[in-house]
Amino acid sequence: RNHGVAIACPTVQSAFVRLQYFLTCAEAQLLASAPSTPPDELDPALCRFTRDQFEAQERHTGFAPEWRALCRLLDRRLPGYAE
Repeated sequence: RNHGVAIACPTVQSAFVRLQYFLTCAEAQLLASAPSTPPDELDPALCRFTRDQFEAQERHTGFAPEWRALCRLLDRRLPGYAE
């Protein structure tokens, strides 16, 4: 019943970077929940602070540095993908 994640953003660049962050966070959460002892819950204030930093970064840079880095990574891992 799960058809995956949907990312809606004003630009492809922003959507791609947000998707990469989402995948990284999902993997970390999966690894954290693997041991028999559940991870400690984070303080909601810390979560809000982190979210606010993330949103400010997107407003300030439009994720341009991350976009360029992810494009370079894709070029190395899958040369010729754009042909």
